[in-house]
Amino acid sequence: MIVKSFNRSLKASFFIARVGQVGKPMWQPYTSNNSFMVFSENPELDFQRVKAAYESGAFDYYAIGSCQQQIRIRDVRQVLAKCENMNDRHLKQMALLEQHIALKQKKLDKQRELLKGLQQAVYARC
Repeated sequence: MIVKSFNRSLKASFFIARVGQVGKPMWQPYTSNNSFMVFSENPELDFQRVKAAYESGAFDYYAIGSCQQQIRIRDVRQVLAKCENMNDRHLKQMALLEQHIALKQKKLDKQRELLKGLQQAVYARC
């Protein structure tokens, strides 16, 4: 896994937030110059590595700034160096579980929309 500063001419595997939610992995950057680029041979597993570090708060220690937090590239690399020994099997299980939860969330969102429509129809009859 290679982490570099943002460069429009390169195609990254995924991105890591540099400003704001420091360390958050993203498939698409919310703004180009506020993220680092990650180049990986196995993006799914490496994305899960970064996500596990982010969710555990590993990047919070290195966040600087009181108004809008930032993180340095060397600090991101330092956190990711600690993640290299994570078990691939566990990372795959986390990825599958995340996909399963996303599908369930999609179903729940659709059901919520149907419920809203029903509530509006019932109210319109009053």
